Amino acid sequence: MEQSESPPSGYYRSSAPFYQRSWARYSFFFLVGVVAGIVLMYLAGNTKSSQFLSDEDARGTIYNSSSFDKMKPADVIYVDNPTLKTAINVRYSTQVVEARMDLSTLFPVKVMVEFSYNDFRVLNLQNLTGNDQSTTLSASNYIQIENVGDNKYIIQWLNRNSLPHQISFRFYQNDMVVYSNAITVNKE
Repeated sequence: MEQSESPPSGYYRSSAPFYQRSWARYSFFFLVGVVAGIVLMYLAGNTKSSQFLSDEDARGTIYNSSSFDKMKPADVIYVDNPTLKTAINVRYSTQVVEARMDLSTLFPVKVMVEFSYNDFRVLNLQNLTGNDQSTTLSASNYIQIENVGDNKYIIQWLNRNSLPHQISFRFYQNDMVVYSNAITVNKE
């Protein structure tokens, strides 16, 4: 005859209803906490101003360029040689410095725009007439443009203070400097 073995003493098999089990209670209170947190974050988020990004936090191609004609002129650079034709118009205000560059090259040309990261922060670097052969790169103290063909660029910086600063433009072809010049902003 077979005998059924009873579990050793000290073990207890629960037959409590679902809602009385400890894991169910912990799960319920955890979910209530998550829902309450989401509701509180939603309510707290609506108290902020309606402007999502301030002008200081704006980066990329979203910065408005409509006030360019109202800015003070810094300088204009014209370069006209057989392999490189460019016109760079730089204007500034108390908050923003903007450069509009028309660049036409027959062969690949690298443009290095250098500035002090203590004086400027890049807000926008945009190729308006982009082609797949030209590339742009932005860092904390320089902008690099590798250009082939006819392109128009807009470069915008945050003007961190009202002291005079220089922005240096260097044009390289086959790793040799073709043209170099600097523009001073905040002259007044």
